[in-house]
Amino acid sequence: MSRNHPTDAENIYRICRIAANERAGNGRFSNHDKATAALTEIGHPISASSIKDYESGKTPVPPETVVAMTQAYDAPRLRYLHCAQRCPLGPHVMDGVLEDDDIYKTYFDLEGAFQQIDDIALELREIIANDALSDSEKPALNRIFQALETIIESTQELRIWTERTCVDGADHRSEEANGHA
Repeated sequence: MSRNHPTDAENIYRICRIAANERAGNGRFSNHDKATAALTEIGHPISASSIKDYESGKTPVPPETVVAMTQAYDAPRLRYLHCAQRCPLGPHVMDGVLEDDDIYKTYFDLEGAFQQIDDIALELREIIANDALSDSEKPALNRIFQALETIIESTQELRIWTERTCVDGADHRSEEANGHA
């Protein structure tokens, strides 16, 4: 009898479970039953058949299950992948985010964008000075948008990297909002 493989080998939930298993190195997420046990341990009981249905694409994954998988699999990227691929708004707001896992590339992308900031601010000031956009200003505005999109995408990648590598597990966004750093 042949083994029952998921219909979607590129399924983000399956990929994150398998990656968690490889990171753990002890088979903790090697099958649906073991993933069920890990999710139950963190207070999100779920059946192995539900995980199988999520990984095959048969059943949509509820947001609270995505959050639990993110925690159990230690995969902060899964939240963003879920939004980018499964939410109707995702492709519009997550475009370009998560394409590369290299933090050094992210750093250099940010550094390049930051070096352009002063020039961008001046160009933008000139463009908006007369409250109108001429055809000759459109290429400059496109360059401005490209630089800003690089910053936005790199910020998301940096946030994912930070969540993935954060030792204390603290949510630094809430600390910043409260004036603590």
